[in-house]
Amino acid sequence: MSETFGIRGVIEGFYGTYYTFSERNDLISYAAKAGFNSYFYGPKQDRYHRDRWNEPYPASVMDEFAKTVQLAEQAGVTFWYVISPVSVTYSADADFVKITNKLKLFYDLGVRAFGVFLDDIRHELSHAADAGHFSSYAAAHVHLCNRLFVWLKELDERCQLVMCPTDYHGVAPFSDYVRELGDGLDAGIQLLYTGPEICAKEISFSDAKGFTDAAKRKPIIWDNYPVNDLAMRSQMHIGPLLGRDARLHKAAAGYACNLMNEAEASKVVMLTVAEYLQDPAAYAPWEAWSRALASVGGSNVLDFLRLFGENALVSCLMETEAVDLADRTQQVMEALGTGSPDEVEAAFAHLESYLSQMDEACYQLKNHMKNEVLRKELVPWIELMEFWQIAGQRAIDVLRLAKSGASYRRPLFRLREATAEIRKHAKQICTNALQPLIDHTEAVVAEQEAVVEA
Repeated sequence: MSETFGIRGVIEGFYGTYYTFSERNDLISYAAKAGFNSYFYGPKQDRYHRDRWNEPYPASVMDEFAKTVQLAEQAGVTFWYVISPVSVTYSADADFVKITNKLKLFYDLGVRAFGVFLDDIRHELSHAADAGHFSSYAAAHVHLCNRLFVWLKELDERCQLVMCPTDYHGVAPFSDYVRELGDGLDAGIQLLYTGPEICAKEISFSDAKGFTDAAKRKPIIWDNYPVNDLAMRSQMHIGPLLGRDARLHKAAAGYACNLMNEAEASKVVMLTVAEYLQDPAAYAPWEAWSRALASVGGSNVLDFLRLFGENALVSCLMETEAVDLADRTQQVMEALGTGSPDEVEAAFAHLESYLSQMDEACYQLKNHMKNEVLRKELVPWIELMEFWQIAGQRAIDVLRLAKSGASYRRPLFRLREATAEIRKHAKQICTNALQPLIDHTEAVVAEQEAVVEA
């Protein structure tokens, strides 16, 4: 392995339904085989991690955590348990005891790596007791984390502590808050940083170096890709890791990617991340992507999964997807506008060829993908792509029949049926690439019906 990040991890840190223990355990084992060495546990919807941070987990849940911690240790993966004390009174000894009591339960399971997530909270002190005790909320965070770090080190010198600050993204010179953390936090406490944005298109060496200068320590990069929670829930982030500087490891202590709600589909991006982490300078994203698709989905459906993925690339990393589909549709629209009948038919045929590939991909992925867990996760997007394929083909059928003067009622019904399904669908794929053709078809139909009525 070439020079790379010391901490190479994945984060279960998203909003929404978090993983079952069996999914989490599978991911830890999978991550270890791919070369990752850390797993950060901090899903926002785990009430005992965040909203009910001051309550112990039920005994049955702790029994499951014990198995997970043991599995991680055997696999060579550091399991980081993270707490997010969103309602804590920083100056209250009683609240500090609640935090340490919670962490001690995990310490007793063998955990030696801990975290405090202070992200996604108000940029102010919420309690009167704290306002009278601290000059700023940064000072309160320094107080809590330093005190916790001392407590952990007294338990075991091997204990580690990472903090996600309230200002966890940005560019130099960074906020006074970040600089105050840098001045006040013990040098052994690590900080997480997501890059210039919450979900960053690019993260450069200079971004991380700027954070290092402000915070007086190299950050662990918390990469919010492939995560697809909240406003991104309609998207399937299955494309490769892009836009990460090959020199990033020189300015960062570690790197961890925040996974999707879909655990199995996350493995595709994980494998591309693993190749980046193994050798950042030699990383070839699209080649890594093909290998990842074949590894997770199966070589028998590689071409079909790649076509699916090419239509599902919109994320913080890419603004476009379905490029081939959009180009062919544009060619049809241009031919319909100024082309000869032969040119229109050639453009139709060119688009139909791709629509046929889409149809076959949907069929093969639904019926012949051996990874049934991945199939189940992708089915909503596959079905939506199928509706787009049907709508595109039926639009062409309607236009041909309308041109010849034949009845187009049956394909028009199927077109409208498919577009109705698309409008109400909760997912996103193909980025409306076919919409210009569909709109044109409806306009042609409206014009012909107006002539008939007249």
